[in-house]
Amino acid sequence: MPKEDHPDDARQDRELPLTKKQETVTVQAGDDAIKYLKQHLGHPFINWILADPTDNLTQQQNEVALIVADFLRNHLSDQPEIPAGLAMSPLTQYNPQLGTTALNYLHRYVKQEPPTRPYELGDDLLNALADLAAESYGELLIPSEMGLFTGSIMSPIGDRIVKAVNAEGIFPSTDDDQSGLRSVLVETSAGIATGFQIIFFGSGVLQAAWELAKLKKPVPNLDELIEMLPTALRQARSLFRGDRTKVISLVALTGIQLPEGMEISGDWGRIRKARDEDHPPFLKQMVERRTSATTPEGDTVEITDAGDVILETSVGMTMKVTQVFHEEISATTSTAEDVDKLVDRVRLAFSLAVSREHRPVLVSTWRRFIMPLSGGGISYNDPQHMAQRYPSVLSTKEAQSWNEWIDRIESIDINPLGVAVNRTLRAVSERRDHSDMLIDSVIAWESLLGATSESVLRVSAALAKLLHPPGAVRNRARTRYKNIYTTRSKIVHGNNKARLTAEQIRQDAMEATDVALAAIRIMLVQQRQLLPLDSDERSLRILLDDMTHLDPLDSES
Repeated sequence: MPKEDHPDDARQDRELPLTKKQETVTVQAGDDAIKYLKQHLGHPFINWILADPTDNLTQQQNEVALIVADFLRNHLSDQPEIPAGLAMSPLTQYNPQLGTTALNYLHRYVKQEPPTRPYELGDDLLNALADLAAESYGELLIPSEMGLFTGSIMSPIGDRIVKAVNAEGIFPSTDDDQSGLRSVLVETSAGIATGFQIIFFGSGVLQAAWELAKLKKPVPNLDELIEMLPTALRQARSLFRGDRTKVISLVALTGIQLPEGMEISGDWGRIRKARDEDHPPFLKQMVERRTSATTPEGDTVEITDAGDVILETSVGMTMKVTQVFHEEISATTSTAEDVDKLVDRVRLAFSLAVSREHRPVLVSTWRRFIMPLSGGGISYNDPQHMAQRYPSVLSTKEAQSWNEWIDRIESIDINPLGVAVNRTLRAVSERRDHSDMLIDSVIAWESLLGATSESVLRVSAALAKLLHPPGAVRNRARTRYKNIYTTRSKIVHGNNKARLTAEQIRQDAMEATDVALAAIRIMLVQQRQLLPLDSDERSLRILLDDMTHLDPLDSES
């Protein structure tokens, strides 16, 4: 190929090789080029572009390694601040003279294979998407903070996709504009509202299929990617029709590790070990921020701010598509709220299941959806602003108990406990200051058992009766809870004469949180009849009824 046909060739004195007959010079790429490419583009991409290289590279592998390394060095030297994936974008653009992208051309040159034959999987749209997957596979392997923007959409395959989408009437239209540049307004129940062009329909479906395939295998091969295309396309068609559609949501949780090789699951989804491929690329700094601790046995446990376990669940989503852009966006957040509520229930189950001297803290760090629409609605929190975490590896028994508590909570309507659950979770895992922790815990008490009048006496007495057997223990508990109330009041009202010590506040905060969890635990297991009642009715029922006491620590069976 003439030099001018090679897009942005970094070496002006090296032509891109066309056929095996042009092997006139043996070029040794050496360790430097390979190490450089692996550092910036990763092993999966190198294994693909060089067709599974061994220690002894062929001449074609040497040439391609040097071409790509030179190209990337040249672009990063001019703009060192841009991500490597973005720097590689010129090589992912469709080249009419090659009939493919430069990346595919180089890959085929190494393998000495002809282009992939067109796929025939079903209808015209699915066939075109499969061909797009084959053309874009190498690009999918490149680390990118920008998401997939396949250069092959501006190609004959991209034209086929646009034609098939228009033929099906997937996008609303009131005119004769059948071009790929036609835009619509998309509003989803995940809180996403964005403009969307027909030309990006293919890349959106392809990205969703890629993410679905990655749930089964960190780096899917081409066949595994194409296997997920029908699912992603069905989702896209359903969403654009306005139907409620099941999509996958992923939520990362930090603070703990599961036992090696173990995951927990139920009808609600599954919780598994996090993989590097799970984390959104733009959260790289959070992935690199680590916290470690040493166990009593001398083992080191390390967690990352990005999350060490993944909650994977299926959730219903709807999407509204209109041709007219308007100022008032009506996108709802019901799907995002459904996921957030599940996360709260999972975190509550964890707090009820795992009891240690240093209570492990579990917080969510990011949430995203796998759907055929660019972006995925990613939101994230920085755990550095939340409660201090104690890196912990759960025992098999603790993980099983967590699983059982999730199943139990999912079978119960805990909505009447909403504020109490929310405030308890804040106290347990979000508050860094013990004063805030104490305030949230007592608010949880009041949400569970508060009354419009004489709340301190009512709540203290009801908690003592709910959690302790008759006699001196219950009496001491009632007095203790009143004292915790007093500490909380002094903090809230700024009583400078109170002379509260930091240790006193810490102790009261820890005990108040333990009491809130114990009360919730016993209501979920032994006293479920209290759940539907409001707080006033609950406390009155506890105080007036002859209740059989059960130690809250023994109420898990």
